[in-house]
Amino acid sequence: MQIQQPDFMYFVSNVNAIEVTQIKDGIVLCKLSPQIEISHDYKKKNLVKIKFTEFNEEFVIPDRKCLEDLSTLHLEGESSTTIHEWCKEHIENTGA
Repeated sequence: MQIQQPDFMYFVSNVNAIEVTQIKDGIVLCKLSPQIEISHDYKKKNLVKIKFTEFNEEFVIPDRKCLEDLSTLHLEGESSTTIHEWCKEHIENTGA
């Protein structure tokens, strides 16, 4: 199930992101912290990815439920390491 752009924008507006920008035509980037970025690309069939800059790894966020789980972890103040471990257990690594 894809995450539509309105759903992603709702997520962005409710997670206390440190920065939200449109980085390219069709890509919205949400920085949750200096180490965590989540992007939405509607030109690539609403592809949503989470990137951990400190580990140089990316994961595809498959659905809204997963995005909500990540939001909860972030809002509960979990560290980037904890969120990274959760992603390794629950979602697909892009190999990046």
